[in-house]
Amino acid sequence: MAACDDLIFFDNSDDWVLIANETRTANLTPRGQTIPMTPIDLGVSIKSDYVAALASTTEPKDTWRSGGELRQVYDFRSGSSSTLLSNAHSPPISLYINKLQITKMTVLSSDNFRLAYYPPPWFRNCGIRVYKYVGDTLNFVEDTLFEIGNKLNEGLPSDNQAILAAIADVKAELVACCDFFETEIADIKLGLKTDFDEVFRQLAAIRGAGGGSVTRTPSQNIVLSYFTNLL
Repeated sequence: MAACDDLIFFDNSDDWVLIANETRTANLTPRGQTIPMTPIDLGVSIKSDYVAALASTTEPKDTWRSGGELRQVYDFRSGSSSTLLSNAHSPPISLYINKLQITKMTVLSSDNFRLAYYPPPWFRNCGIRVYKYVGDTLNFVEDTLFEIGNKLNEGLPSDNQAILAAIADVKAELVACCDFFETEIADIKLGLKTDFDEVFRQLAAIRGAGGGSVTRTPSQNIVLSYFTNLL
């Protein structure tokens, strides 16, 4: 844990409030094939830093891992008329089937954001539950600097603000440092997800190409034997 990180608490059930609980069933073609479900607007507008989400389906397969995606959605306006042009989405948050995930929201604006759930296109039905965190948050850097500032302010003449200004500058630099590293880590995570998504896509294409009659190269057989349990 880094000094800039927030700390939240799990010992009080009142700190987590259920804000969305939705289920959907996909339509089928006359041949029984699944028609992908459209994204689900969860009907909430929040400004919470942390949420917990649980995605589920009643017909999972052993090889399925993905439970879909959760996204933050903002109204996007432009021009003097402030006409709503579209919805702006944050980077997707990948969910896993039947695993409750705690997620720190991407802080893009002081405005509220909505939440949308994107179920996997192969799900015949889905459920999504979302809780928001309403409890206390501790941050060592911010809380310590705030306490130091209060102590110094109590013992300084009202016309001597140099030390307080210096402390404010230090705090601003620390916050900027934390923001920089959080952004770097988020970029790394997004890059890794993109890389792994491409790996799994290519593996699935190799595995499914031509069924059992196709002749694969030795390297393809090695890859498939190693990753067969992940597909």
